[in-house]
Amino acid sequence: MNISELIISVVFIMGIGSVLYLILRDPIYLFKSILRGLKSHPNLWARMILSPIWLPAWLIDKIFGLKLFIKKFEDASRPVKISFSNYDKYILINSTNLEYIKKVLHSFESDYNPTKFKYRLNGCEIKASEFGEKLVLKMENEIEFNSFNHLVHYLDNSISRDSLYNVKGILIDKNTKANSYFIFNDTAFSLKLIGKTFKNKKMYVDINSNTEVNDTIYFNSNMDFFKNFNFDNFEYEIHRLKFKEL
Repeated sequence: MNISELIISVVFIMGIGSVLYLILRDPIYLFKSILRGLKSHPNLWARMILSPIWLPAWLIDKIFGLKLFIKKFEDASRPVKISFSNYDKYILINSTNLEYIKKVLHSFESDYNPTKFKYRLNGCEIKASEFGEKLVLKMENEIEFNSFNHLVHYLDNSISRDSLYNVKGILIDKNTKANSYFIFNDTAFSLKLIGKTFKNKKMYVDINSNTEVNDTIYFNSNMDFFKNFNFDNFEYEIHRLKFKEL
């Protein structure tokens, strides 16, 4: 085998490997995306030619309500009521600039308006600790479900010019670890914080004041691939940290 053949073989193998990686990392989402793409192809003849692939799946979807073909993202959502008070609540921020975070928290509380921005800390005690090159905020006492979600969103949107905070809300269920979940802001999903549960199930919370429901999360697998959070490592490390009240 000469050099040219070797290079072609390596490129071919890498290409096949990349395709397999995309398939294996999230096969269900990819499968649904392909079916929807075939059904909504802009060329009518192409849709007709490809109908033996997507049409049976569409019929099965209609019969069993699998929600493979949806008009809106929310159409595939499954609401689940949670007991927010059962969770230990943390916010992980990719920054060690504690003074700036304090200003953002003060701004969040100052922006309270019962008609426009009606979310506040309501006396919630917040403690902070460095977590490597990040900060962890721990919510002591009670904070309302909607207030916590809006605080995560508010912090993520308070990015200084030279920083990217990658803010995550970490919710650890005190009684059932499997119910733990994390959330973060993704600009592709307006007025939602998306995330995953401990069991790697995709979910989101609604922060639209017109549609949000208290203590409710929504399971929905129709999101592109993103990694799950390492809850076990976080729990292990969090018990080693020393938190100071802000």
